[in-house]
Amino acid sequence: MAVASLACLAGCQDSVATSPPPATPTLAPVATQAGPPPTSPVAATFNASEEPLAAGRYTRGAFVPRVTFEVDEGWLAVEAGPRFWKLQRESDAPDAVALMFARPDGMYRDHGQLMGPSTAQAAADTLGANAAIEIVSSDGSRMSGLIGLLLELETAAAEAQVLHVPPGALTLPPGDRMWLALFDTPEGLVAIIVQGSAAGWDAVLVAAEPVLESVTIGL
Repeated sequence: MAVASLACLAGCQDSVATSPPPATPTLAPVATQAGPPPTSPVAATFNASEEPLAAGRYTRGAFVPRVTFEVDEGWLAVEAGPRFWKLQRESDAPDAVALMFARPDGMYRDHGQLMGPSTAQAAADTLGANAAIEIVSSDGSRMSGLIGLLLELETAAAEAQVLHVPPGALTLPPGDRMWLALFDTPEGLVAIIVQGSAAGWDAVLVAAEPVLESVTIGL
């Protein structure tokens, strides 16, 4: 009888009408519109040549991060390596303008004393300690969304070693000035360099400015 009473009690409880608990509302995912991916400018391959560069945009495939720049007519591709490339305007003229892109593996604290830079600031500090180099001015530099350091350098006496890239040292002779922009990137330190006559420095910057304004880094 006890078993029957338990069964009856269970049956009576099951027959009682109850309201189901309210359902927990589910949050619908919020739709967000993704922005356009960064554009990678179309560019021809920069190769060293004795022929003048055709006007247009160039890059160097072996150089990481990807760097592109645009030139008008009148520039020569003087050197093109995996970590250093150089173009020059008015070749063999005393007022020649050189523009270079580099992934330096060292900066010179003194003649023959090479220090491996870890950051743009460390590279600038190393050059600031080099007695053969005079820092004419220093400032911040913004290029292609990156913020870096900008130095203008002259040599106090004899030709000074500034930075090292394979295959050798990049030097600054007396009478020249160097515009050196240093940027930290995920791939390492990138240096962009303009070099020319200190006496005609304003004209040097005028010639280099359109190219510098066109530079992209990492796109």
